[in-house]
Formats: sequence, C-alpha cells, structure tokens
Amino acid sequence: MVRIAFLLLCHKNAEQVNALIRRLSSENRDFYVHVDAKSSIYNDINWSDKVFPIQNRVAVQWGDVTMCNAEVALMKAAVESGKQYDYYWLISGQDYPIKTNSEIDDFLSARPNVSYININDKASTSHTDKLKRNEIWYPKNKKSIILRIFIKLYEKISGEHRTYSLFKRKNTLGLEFRFGAQWFCLNSDCMHYVYEYIDSHPQLMIFFNHSVVPDECFVQTVIANSEFFDTVHPMLTYVDWSEGKASPKILNEQDFEKLKNSKKLLARKFEEIPVNIKELSKENI
Repeated sequence: MVRIAFLLLCHKNAEQVNALIRRLSSENRDFYVHVDAKSSIYNDINWSDKVFPIQNRVAVQWGDVTMCNAEVALMKAAVESGKQYDYYWLISGQDYPIKTNSEIDDFLSARPNVSYININDKASTSHTDKLKRNEIWYPKNKKSIILRIFIKLYEKISGEHRTYSLFKRKNTLGLEFRFGAQWFCLNSDCMHYVYEYIDSHPQLMIFFNHSVVPDECFVQTVIANSEFFDTVHPMLTYVDWSEGKASPKILNEQDFEKLKNSKKLLARKFEEIPVNIKELSKENI
C-alpha cells in the first residue's frame, strides 16, 4: 500500500477543501494543510488525527517568495513528522481526483522510482522568457501599486525577452534555473533531497526573495541540478489552458468527458465540484 503525504495549500472554500480531503482519505494517507494567514477558513477545516494544520501560517502573496515559504513549511511538517511516506504530493484546495484511490495507489506503486513535476525544456522560448524572473532584481514587496509600476518599467527598460547586461542580476547560487508549474508528487528520496538542500542552503530563499513567481522555479531548479532529474516525469494533474488566460480554465460539468478520458490522476481548478465529476473518483462505480 502506497503511503502518501498530501501537502495542501488552501485559502478559500473550506467545504470544498474538506470534500477533497474526504475523497482522498484512506488508511495510508495523511494531510498537511497550510491555510493562508489572510484566510478566515482555518476553523472550518475538519482537523483530525490524519489532517494536520501548519501552525506558523504564511500570508501568501502571488508571485512572491511567500508561496515558497508556505510550501517549505508543508515539506518540513511532513518530512520531520517521524512518519515514513513513499510520496509527498503538493496539491491545492481547488484540486479534485479524477481517478479512484485504488487507481491512484496502483499507478504510484507500479513506478516507485519516479517523481512527477513539470520541468521545462531549457531550449524552449518559454524558458528564455522566464529567465527574466530571476535575472532582474525585484523589490521584495510586490504588493503596492507603486512597486508594481516600478517592476513593469524595469522590465521594459531591460528588454522584452532578455535582460541587458547593465541590469542583469548575478546568479549567486551556482545553479541552472529551470521552471514549471509549482505542483509536484515526489517520491521519498527525491523529497528528502529537495527539503534537505533547501534547509542547508539558506541563500536559495534569500535569492528568490527578489525574484518573481519563484514557486514555479525553486523546486524545479533544485531537482534539475541533481541526480534525480533523470527520474522525473510530467505532473499528474489535468489543467486546461485553452482559454489563453493567465490562470487555467475553471472546470465544470461540461469537462466530464475530457476528464474521464484523461490519464491524469487529479484535475484543477474547480470553484465547486460538479456531481458528475465527483463520480469519476468513487470506488466501485
């Protein structure tokens, strides 16, 4: 039986979060839950002996290192729990399974040496564009309007796709940057390596304090510069980017056939879970 620690980031809709946990729950699974410090849903989560709250909650800001801090808090709680897990799976409160628990266990147990995370091709145009997230020194506080205007002007001055050497920030980490969606499902060896590297290299988070959207880079970068890179497969979550927006499509009952035929194990994002999609992850249907 595959032992899974789910690392869950959430900030709204406690009822949906509780439904997600109920559906994924089984004897071999625990849930470590970070509720955004700005959120009011903490007391509405169904805490139990298998659902553990992160006590030192982070006020997460989009595009900021605070998202990384929340992820690391989840890693720390699970890795240092004294419990043994085969996989550590980072998900959001707007995810939902589209396969049964048995199907998920069977899939993971058949591939014990594989981890799942999207890491982009460094030869791609996307990689070239995203390097600017680290090549420019961004103010730590990205929330104020004035600083957002400053950042936009800074990006324009430094060029559309690459940073002029006059403005380019030195890579002090000695690592080759890689990028991808923040969500992952890492096996035990890979997760312990990532967490121990981050914990023993404080300069990593210091550097990413002045990057933008570092949550889509810091884990990928650690893995891509390690022996675990060759064990990585694409992420296990279905996401629909067909609308061409900055955020993925909100899935609904009309997406049933696509989700039913998908080989992915989870899907996102949902504002609520349609009844027909709930049926996909029911055992014995």
